[in-house]
Amino acid sequence: MPSHDDLLFLAMLHTGFCALMRLGELSFPDDTSICDWRKITRRSSVHLSDEHYEFTLPSHKADSLFEGNKIMIMANQFGVNPLHHFHRYLASRDAKMPLA
Repeated sequence: MPSHDDLLFLAMLHTGFCALMRLGELSFPDDTSICDWRKITRRSSVHLSDEHYEFTLPSHKADSLFEGNKIMIMANQFGVNPLHHFHRYLASRDAKMPLA
């Protein structure tokens, strides 16, 4: 059974590749004093279906109007299924920190 960190890494790798996202849009800095909380993707913005998953990227470097973007990742892109890895990570995450 892969560790939670392994599941997170695989989910980030597949999401970043399929959505052409930057590492800064996928990760959280160790030093919270430099973290911009307005740019953090919230778990509550994630929507899952059998064909895709989507989430809201609230703000990012190239978002001059600060409107955010909806990121949608389809299953079975480029011969891989990022949805499978994302589901496994979310199941592990939600088991550790259930939504209130």
